[in-house]
Amino acid sequence: MSDSELLVIGHRNPDTDAICSAIGYAEFKRRTGSPHAEAARCGDTNDRIDFVLETFGVPAPRFVADVSPKVRDVMASSLISVPPTDTVAHALGVMDEKNIRVLPVLTEDGVCKGLLSVFKMTKFFMPAPGRLLESRRVLASIRNLALTLDAKMVFAAKPDQEEDLILMIAAMNPESFYKRFAQFLARKLGEALS
Repeated sequence: MSDSELLVIGHRNPDTDAICSAIGYAEFKRRTGSPHAEAARCGDTNDRIDFVLETFGVPAPRFVADVSPKVRDVMASSLISVPPTDTVAHALGVMDEKNIRVLPVLTEDGVCKGLLSVFKMTKFFMPAPGRLLESRRVLASIRNLALTLDAKMVFAAKPDQEEDLILMIAAMNPESFYKRFAQFLARKLGEALS
């Protein structure tokens, strides 16, 4: 079956009604915008069906032995993807714009490196209470952070070097932030020494 072909099929063991319905509906589809619609059948004809077809001079519909859907029948052929170097923010933007929940990550050669899903990203961005600190870890480069935040880099020594960073939002007065930051550094230093 080609991409443009449309088969109209009755039930598996066709009777006269199923064959005539497939023929009539295929003709209707051809006249209403599906020029490649074709009547088909999944089983053998019988004497009654053969009599009706001969009487009206209509050939028996094409026999199709297997109507199990294949991957090619349900897959999207115009693939939307992102490269592994893309930012999560951009990938989420693509998913939102295209209204999709899963996005393949492909190399320049078309090799699939993985799949991004809204479900998995939700677990990353909204972690369980016990994993809160772990969720603040970000593997990113300064350039990608600037792209994500729509910021301008004033100076960066190695803007494309990825680093294991901790995300902290300073949405508080400076004294509280400095205190929290000092506690975080002390805890990280203690973990590093142990």
